[in-house]
Amino acid sequence: MKMKAFAVFSVLVGLCGCVQDVADRPDPPIASCSAEGLQHLVGQPESAFDPSGFDEPVRVIHPGDAVTMDFSLQRLNVEIDAEGRIAAIRCG
Repeated sequence: MKMKAFAVFSVLVGLCGCVQDVADRPDPPIASCSAEGLQHLVGQPESAFDPSGFDEPVRVIHPGDAVTMDFSLQRLNVEIDAEGRIAAIRCG
């Protein structure tokens, strides 16, 4: 019986070393594109957005477009829905 208790205790102690303290986690990266200031365009026709004049990379995504899975906080993503309206604007 003592061996089973010791085995369970050993496993629990070992698992405690796998838990990461919340204070040790790095802060999530802060988005640095213009998405926050453009949210008023969501729901508007695509023509309401002019991609020229941005210092950051801009990616306009239409339904069915192939897009890379890389993530860039500096890139402005503008998603267009099937009706040709702006569905979302976000960094990434």
